[in-house]
Formats: sequence, C-alpha cells, structure tokens
Amino acid sequence: MSKVFDDIMEGAEAALAYAQGEKVEVIVHEVEVPEHVDVAAIRRRLKISQINFAKSFGFDVATLRNWEQNRRIPPKHVRAYLKVIDKHPEAVRAALGR
Repeated sequence: MSKVFDDIMEGAEAALAYAQGEKVEVIVHEVEVPEHVDVAAIRRRLKISQINFAKSFGFDVATLRNWEQNRRIPPKHVRAYLKVIDKHPEAVRAALGR
C-alpha cells in the first residue's frame, strides 16, 4: 500500500482505539462552543441586512430570522461557524469565494 494509505489507516485505528477508551498517544483538540450566540448582534456589527447576511454566509433567510427571534437555536456546529463569522468575517467570505 501507499504511505498515504498507511498514515490514514494508522490514524483511523488510533481514533477507534481512543473512542473505545484505550490509552493511545493522540492529540485531542476540544473546542468550547457557546450555548447562545446573538445572531442579530453579529449581523448588526457587520452592518448587513438579514438577506445579505444569509446570502453571504450560506444561510436560509427564514432560518436566520428564526434564530434572531429566538424561535430556534442554531445547532452547535452552526454556533461555532457564527463565532468565526463574528471574529473573522472577511476570512469566511474569502474562504467561500465571496
């Protein structure tokens, strides 16, 4: 097999062993994601409309409105994405090709 395949297999086996509770030498990165993200405040800081915010960052505008009006809570991965948008909006735009 190739070196790349061997490296991937080694990583997958280590991840499985870690998940099963075995002691393995791996680096684990844990990220704290806030329970609440003020989506409207982020959008206001960026001085952008709901429609343009949704278009710029890949959200459905109705979903965005639900978050802003606290009818729905963004899932954990979306809250993390929103924090990145809040801190580095231009980097997100660049990464998305906008």
